[in-house]
Order: sequence, then structure tokens, then C-alpha cells
Amino acid sequence: MSIIDLSGQLEVQLRKTLEKAKDLEGQNKGAEASEAYFSAAKLMNIIADKAPTLRDRQRQREKALQYFNVAEALKAGKRRVASPAQAPQGQGDKTKESGPVEDAQQYSNEIASLIHRSKITWDKIGGLEETKREIKFTYGLALAQKPDGVKLAGWRRMLFYGPPGTGKTLLAAATSNGLGATFFNVKASNLLSKYFGESSKLITALFDAARNEADDGFAVIFIDEVESLCLPRGEGSESGAERRMLSTILSEMDGLADKGEDRFVLTISATNTPWDLDDAVLSRFQKRIYIPLPDAEARKAILEIQLLKEGHTLDYPMQEVLRNTEWFSGRDLERLANQAVNIMVEELNGQIPKCVDSGREAIEAYKLKVRPLQKKDFDEAFKRIRVDTEKLKKMVERFREFAESN
Repeated sequence: MSIIDLSGQLEVQLRKTLEKAKDLEGQNKGAEASEAYFSAAKLMNIIADKAPTLRDRQRQREKALQYFNVAEALKAGKRRVASPAQAPQGQGDKTKESGPVEDAQQYSNEIASLIHRSKITWDKIGGLEETKREIKFTYGLALAQKPDGVKLAGWRRMLFYGPPGTGKTLLAAATSNGLGATFFNVKASNLLSKYFGESSKLITALFDAARNEADDGFAVIFIDEVESLCLPRGEGSESGAERRMLSTILSEMDGLADKGEDRFVLTISATNTPWDLDDAVLSRFQKRIYIPLPDAEARKAILEIQLLKEGHTLDYPMQEVLRNTEWFSGRDLERLANQAVNIMVEELNGQIPKCVDSGREAIEAYKLKVRPLQKKDFDEAFKRIRVDTEKLKKMVERFREFAESN
């Protein structure tokens, strides 16, 4: 067996060991988690011994030491604030520009709150088959083995754009789950700070944490409402802090701080207004994917997921429901389904408030009544869901113009 094959097997073993350690830690099984982290430290040291460069060996031994320290802390019963995989590197400078953030650990803790393990699978997203195929091809190209002697650049930066509520976050989550990656689910507001200069440090901490996670597998950074961070320059309204924040994003997206070719970090950003993005930021996205409003087939798939797969039945043709949903987004369809179900449940279970007044035992003994959904349920639900079709038509036209000009 070659060294490359052995290293690959060890990395797979390490990844599984770390997943086990994190799961045990999440279950508050400190002693068992400690043993798993000790095993991860040993595996990382073995991998470090086989690393091809001095830089790789140093980085991997630092990771091994982190796992060892975590194992020791768990064994001693000490509570940790963030896992080693959540603690960003390269944040040793504790100097404040102005504000309460005292040191790198504070940034680490804030970024740690954004880390998730997505459970969203592709089949949980109704329709959008061509869009899903395009996304899979994009990150698959980056991961696939390249032919000998041929250079093929993989796409690791994607921009999702389209009308609100079309499933951009779900698609990013499914991408993360498909990779078995650590998912950084970030809204722009998570990175914007009222303290001068702090946003830039949070952005750097985010990318550092993702690279750190990618030492043991894959990481996906999803930044929603990215236009809030990347407004066009040169209009005279941006402050020094905003210019610095934009420069930090450009630097991190280029990987200037740490190229990380040997680590897979996929950056996905989402926006409802791509025309508001700075041109330099737009140019960093190797792939721009339009997430459209669902067509009739997709709308049917979404409603089936929201209703039929949840155990509900219909005494009203699905086609009749679909007839009035032409400009509905996935989010609107979810709201419609929930409204119809709630209307039916309220009609059949009007005695619930009286049961609640009778005490906990009475309400816990009560079994909810349900029936097939009827026309009247959907008629009432449509009255409660308002969709501005004229506004959406103008927006879709603007997306078309954006795609043609970019």
C-alpha cells in the first residue's frame, strides 16, 4: 500500500473518530468523549509523520496537541466553551480598536455559535432538479480527481441569487449535508458589529475556523444577505470600517491569508439583490446560480412534502390548489400548507382551551382530531397569504437582465 493510500485511510478514520468524539461530547458523555479525542490526537500525529512538507507536519501536530488538550480537559471534568475545531487560528493579537472584544477566544465563541451539522437532504427540497444538479456538478468538479498532467480549477465559491423564499438556505444546507461537512450558517448581521473594526476580525475568524474544520474533512460557509457586507465602493458613503470589511472579505475569498489548497472550504453566498454587490466581490464568485421561483412541477413537489409526506390527505384536487400558486415561492407554499392544516385543526379541536384550563393531565390526555383537507381550508388559507405578483414580475425581469449582463 502506498503512503498516499495509507494517509487517505487514516484521514477517513480520523474524521469518523472526531465525529464520534463530538457526538459524545454533545451528549455530555465526558469520559467517553475524552477517550475519542485521545484517539484522534494519536491518529493526527501518525498523519503528521507522513505529511509531505514541514508546514503540513507542523500544522497537523498543532491539531494533535489541540485534541490532546481537549481530551485532558474533558477527563478532568472541565467545561469547554468551544471545540478545537471551532477555535480559529491566527487570532493571537488581542489589541482592541475600540469595543469590548478582549481577545481571540471571544471571536471564537461568537463563530462557534454559527457551526451546525446539517440534516437537510436533497429529497427534502421540492423541485429545482436542474438547480440541484448544477450545484452538485459545481462542488463535485472541485473534489473529483484530475487527469494526470491536466490542470482543472475546481469551483469553491458560489453565489446563489433569486427572489426571497426560494430555498437558498436549504440548498446550501443540503450541499453541506451531502459533503458531510461542518456547516457555518451565517447571516450578514452575525458579522456586522457596532464596534469599529470588529466586523473585519469576525470575518477573519470565520474563515480561519472553516479552514481549521477542513483539516479533518470539509467545511461549508454559507453567508446569507451578503449584499449587506459588500455594497459597491466609490459612492462616497462608505466609512473606513466598511472599506476595511470589504477588503477583508476579498482577501479571505482569495485565500490570501492562507491558501489552503489541501483543505476543502466551500463558500456559498446568497442574495436577493445581486446588482447591489460590489463588482470586485461579484468577480470572486466562480459560479453564480439563479434560484428561481418554483414552476408547477416544483410547487406540486413542495406541497407534497409539506402535506402528504407529513401524513395529511386531501379531499380536494391538488391541481386546484396549484392553480392559484403561480407566483408563490417555496416559503409561501410552506405557509399556505401550514395555514390550511391549522384551519382544519382549529375547527375540529375547539375544546383545547378548556382542556388547558383543566390542567396539564387533561391536555396531555387529549388526542387531536384531524380530517382530510378540504376546499374551504385552502380557500381560507389563500385569504391569509398575500403575494405581490406585480413586484415579483419586475424582480424576475431584473434577475434576467442581471444574468445577461454578468
